[in-house]
Amino acid sequence: MSKYRESGLQLPIVDFLDTSVFVEILDVPYMNDHRADVLAEMEARLKAKVRFVLPTATVVETGNHVFQIKDGAARRTRAVAFMSMLRKTALGEAPWVLHERTWGCLPGRAVRRRHHRHGHGRACGAAATRHG
Repeated sequence: MSKYRESGLQLPIVDFLDTSVFVEILDVPYMNDHRADVLAEMEARLKAKVRFVLPTATVVETGNHVFQIKDGAARRTRAVAFMSMLRKTALGEAPWVLHERTWGCLPGRAVRRRHHRHGHGRACGAAATRHG
Protein backbone atom coordinates (compact mmCIF):
# COMPACT_ATOMS: atom_id res chain seq x y z
CA MET A 1 0.00 0.00 0.00
CA SER A 2 1.36 3.44 -0.84
CA LYS A 3 2.25 5.88 1.91
CA TYR A 4 -0.38 8.29 0.51
CA ARG A 5 -3.19 5.80 1.03
CA GLU A 6 -1.90 4.88 4.50
CA SER A 7 -1.87 8.53 5.58
CA GLY A 8 -5.38 9.13 4.28
CA LEU A 9 -4.27 11.58 1.59
CA GLN A 10 -6.32 11.40 -1.56
CA LEU A 11 -4.31 11.72 -4.75
CA PRO A 12 -5.78 14.13 -7.29
CA ILE A 13 -7.18 12.77 -10.54
CA VAL A 14 -5.56 14.39 -13.55
CA ASP A 15 -6.82 14.12 -17.14
CA PHE A 16 -4.76 15.13 -20.15
CA LEU A 17 -6.84 16.75 -22.88
CA ASP A 18 -6.37 14.91 -26.16
CA THR A 19 -6.69 16.73 -29.49
CA SER A 20 -9.88 14.79 -30.25
CA VAL A 21 -11.43 16.31 -27.11
CA PHE A 22 -10.02 19.80 -27.57
CA VAL A 23 -11.37 20.16 -31.13
CA GLU A 24 -14.81 19.23 -29.76
CA ILE A 25 -14.53 21.92 -27.08
CA LEU A 26 -13.36 24.44 -29.70
CA ASP A 27 -16.22 23.35 -32.02
CA VAL A 28 -14.02 22.70 -35.08
CA PRO A 29 -16.31 21.90 -38.06
CA TYR A 30 -16.50 18.20 -39.00
CA MET A 31 -14.64 17.30 -35.79
CA ASN A 32 -17.44 18.28 -33.39
CA ASP A 33 -19.97 15.44 -33.70
CA HIS A 34 -19.84 14.67 -29.97
CA ARG A 35 -19.46 18.20 -28.62
CA ALA A 36 -22.49 18.13 -26.29
CA ASP A 37 -21.35 14.81 -24.77
CA VAL A 38 -17.77 16.04 -24.36
CA LEU A 39 -18.88 19.28 -22.68
CA ALA A 40 -21.24 17.40 -20.34
CA GLU A 41 -18.51 14.90 -19.42
CA MET A 42 -16.04 17.71 -18.81
CA GLU A 43 -18.52 19.55 -16.59
CA ALA A 44 -19.13 16.39 -14.57
CA ARG A 45 -15.40 15.82 -14.15
CA LEU A 46 -14.83 19.43 -13.10
CA LYS A 47 -17.50 19.02 -10.42
CA ALA A 48 -15.67 15.86 -9.29
CA LYS A 49 -12.51 17.98 -8.84
CA VAL A 50 -10.63 16.38 -11.76
CA ARG A 51 -7.68 18.51 -12.85
CA PHE A 52 -7.16 19.01 -16.59
CA VAL A 53 -3.82 19.38 -18.34
CA LEU A 54 -3.51 20.71 -21.89
CA PRO A 55 -0.41 19.21 -23.58
CA THR A 56 1.50 21.46 -25.96
CA ALA A 57 1.11 18.77 -28.65
CA THR A 58 -2.67 19.19 -28.37
CA VAL A 59 -2.29 22.95 -28.86
CA VAL A 60 -0.14 22.47 -31.97
CA GLU A 61 -2.38 19.77 -33.47
CA THR A 62 -5.54 21.79 -32.80
CA GLY A 63 -3.98 24.84 -34.45
CA ASN A 64 -3.28 22.66 -37.48
CA HIS A 65 -6.91 21.52 -37.62
CA VAL A 66 -8.11 25.12 -37.40
CA PHE A 67 -5.70 26.13 -40.17
CA GLN A 68 -7.10 23.38 -42.42
CA ILE A 69 -10.74 24.55 -42.20
CA LYS A 70 -11.69 25.21 -45.82
CA ASP A 71 -14.42 27.83 -45.21
CA GLY A 72 -12.54 31.09 -44.58
CA ALA A 73 -15.23 32.62 -42.35
CA ALA A 74 -15.44 29.47 -40.22
CA ARG A 75 -11.63 29.27 -40.06
CA ARG A 76 -11.45 32.86 -38.85
CA THR A 77 -14.18 32.33 -36.24
CA ARG A 78 -12.50 29.19 -34.88
CA ALA A 79 -9.06 30.87 -34.94
CA VAL A 80 -10.39 33.76 -32.85
CA ALA A 81 -12.03 31.31 -30.43
CA PHE A 82 -8.77 29.29 -30.27
CA MET A 83 -6.78 32.45 -29.49
CA SER A 84 -9.28 33.30 -26.75
CA MET A 85 -8.89 29.82 -25.22
CA LEU A 86 -5.11 30.13 -25.29
CA ARG A 87 -5.26 33.59 -23.72
CA LYS A 88 -7.51 32.28 -20.94
CA THR A 89 -5.08 29.39 -20.45
CA ALA A 90 -2.14 31.79 -20.14
CA LEU A 91 -4.06 33.95 -17.65
CA GLY A 92 -5.10 30.96 -15.55
CA GLU A 93 -8.78 31.46 -16.38
CA ALA A 94 -9.29 28.17 -18.26
CA PRO A 95 -10.37 24.96 -16.52
CA TRP A 96 -7.00 23.41 -17.47
CA VAL A 97 -3.32 24.19 -17.19
CA LEU A 98 -0.77 24.07 -19.98
CA HIS A 99 1.71 21.20 -19.86
CA GLU A 100 4.76 23.17 -20.95
CA ARG A 101 7.69 21.97 -22.99
CA THR A 102 10.96 23.77 -23.63
CA TRP A 103 10.70 24.48 -27.34
CA GLY A 104 14.27 25.72 -27.81
CA CYS A 105 15.86 22.35 -27.01
CA LEU A 106 14.82 19.59 -29.34
CA PRO A 107 16.37 16.12 -28.93
CA GLY A 108 19.25 15.43 -31.29
CA ARG A 109 19.50 19.02 -32.43
CA ALA A 110 21.66 21.82 -31.05
CA VAL A 111 19.78 25.08 -31.08
CA ARG A 112 21.81 28.24 -30.73
CA ARG A 113 20.49 31.24 -28.84
CA ARG A 114 22.01 34.69 -28.78
CA HIS A 115 23.05 36.02 -25.44
CA HIS A 116 21.15 39.22 -25.32
CA ARG A 117 23.88 41.48 -23.97
CA HIS A 118 27.14 40.18 -25.39
CA GLY A 119 26.00 38.45 -28.58
CA HIS A 120 27.52 35.07 -27.61
CA GLY A 121 25.66 32.02 -28.95
CA ARG A 122 24.86 29.18 -26.56
CA ALA A 123 24.20 25.56 -27.30
CA CYS A 124 21.04 23.88 -26.14
CA GLY A 125 21.28 22.16 -22.77
CA ALA A 126 22.02 22.98 -19.16
CA ALA A 127 24.26 25.92 -20.03
CA ALA A 128 21.54 27.42 -22.21
CA THR A 129 19.12 27.59 -19.29
CA ARG A 130 21.43 29.59 -17.04
CA HIS A 131 21.18 33.36 -17.03
CA GLY A 132 24.14 35.66 -17.29
